[in-house]
Parts: sequence; structure tokens; C-alpha cells
Amino acid sequence: MHITTRLESHMNEADDFGRHIATSMLVDMSEMSDRDNKRRYSDELADRERLVGELRQKMVDMEREIETLRTATENHDTQMDTKQNEIQTLGATIDERKDQIAAKECKIQALMTTINEREDQVIVIKDLRETIARVRTEMTRKDTKIQRLQEAIDNHQDEMTVKEDAINRLHEAAQEQMALVTLRDGQIKELQETVRQEVTDRANQPSPAQGVSIGALLPSSSRVEERQATPSALQINATVSTSSSQRTELQREPVMGNIPSSVPQALDDSILGCSNADIGKTY
Repeated sequence: MHITTRLESHMNEADDFGRHIATSMLVDMSEMSDRDNKRRYSDELADRERLVGELRQKMVDMEREIETLRTATENHDTQMDTKQNEIQTLGATIDERKDQIAAKECKIQALMTTINEREDQVIVIKDLRETIARVRTEMTRKDTKIQRLQEAIDNHQDEMTVKEDAINRLHEAAQEQMALVTLRDGQIKELQETVRQEVTDRANQPSPAQGVSIGALLPSSSRVEERQATPSALQINATVSTSSSQRTELQREPVMGNIPSSVPQALDDSILGCSNADIGKTY
């Protein structure tokens, strides 16, 4: 039960992490021109890759725990086989004792015939009868003990079957989680490649002529108001389904001027394909 809870926790963490990455990657990369923002975004990408690695390590640890449980189950089965052999040996011994008792009973019958002729041997016969009664009582007690042991073995075998089913389910869940982590890792790499390509394309666009002021390149206030008045062109709505069947509405408002600090932004100069010196020459 403890392992199942931990596995579900790891699966929820992986789902939350994937949703966070999918939401963060919807940022308009054209607005990311500040060096500090690029560096912070690069650091956050590194943190996300580290989190993916930690999730993979947790899945490996879970596989090891499952293997340990399987080994313990096999060892316990071996012990139960040994006990079963001991019970069979004890049963054979009881059968031998029963044969001995049958032989003794025959002797008693012979003695009873002799007692009819020799009344002076009555005391001996009485002792023999008491001995037989004690042996029968002992055999009855041992038979009861054997029955209880057999019932305990049957109950334990049922428990082992239930545990094996639980282990199989945990193993299947772990494999599904590993596949999910691998899929999300591929999605992250694909999004990173898309971002790099977009930034490279924007960096290769013709730069403004030297000496032109930055204010002349910015849109006029009327254009800004016009762009702000049409949020449907930039607004993104995404509905993400969680493991607990709750639904959360994620929305990104239009971005103008500075990018909101709530959106992770960072790409280093190697991704942008330009340096501070190039930026200085352009403007």
C-alpha cells in the first residue's frame, strides 16, 4: 500500500510538471530581447531537465523496491515448501505410529485372551490400556495440529497470490509512468528546438539602419492601443485535465512592451545567435 501511494505521488508530480512546461512554452519569444531574461529562462530550462532526471531516478528506485518484494516472496515460498516437506515427513511418522498402535492392539487382544485365563495379569493389562489411551489422545492432538498447519498454509498461499497481483499492477504502473516521462522529455526537446528556430529566424531578419533611434522603430501610441484592443489574436486558452478529474483554465493575456515577470523568460546568447556587441551595432 505504501509503494502504491508513493507511485501515485510520483505520477501526479510528473503530470503537474508536464502541464507547467506546456503552459510556460506558450510565451511569445519575439518579446524576449533582454539578456537577463534570457539567462533566467535558460536556468529554468536546466532546472526542469534536472526535475525530469529526478523523476526518472524515482521510477528506478520504485523498480528496485518491486524487485526486492518479489525476491522476498520467492524466499517465503521456499520456506513454505520446506515446511510442507516437514509436514509430509510428520504425516509419514504418524502413519508409522498408527501401524505400531494397530500392532499393539493386536497384542492387547492376545493379552485379553490370556487375562481370561490368568487373572493375576489384570494390573498389567490395565496399564497397557491406559498407555493406549494416552497414545490415542496424543495422536488426536497431533492430527488437530496438522489440520491447523494445513489451513495456515492455504491462507498464506491466498495472501501470496494477492501480493503477486499487487506487485504486477505496480510494475505495470511503473512502466506506464516511465513511458509518460519519456514522452514528455521528447515534447520538451521539440519545444526547445522550435524556440531556437524561431529566435534564429528573428535574429537573421534585417536590422534597422545605424543611427535610427529606438523610439522611431517602436509602434505609435495609436498602434499600441489598437493592438491592445484586439486580444483575441494573442490570447490562448488551454484546458488541462488533472489526475483528480479537476479542470483548470489557463489563459495568457496580450503581451506588449516588457514581458510579465510571471512568465519564465531566458535564452542565452548562443541560442539567440547574437551577442551584446551585435545588439549595440544594430541600435
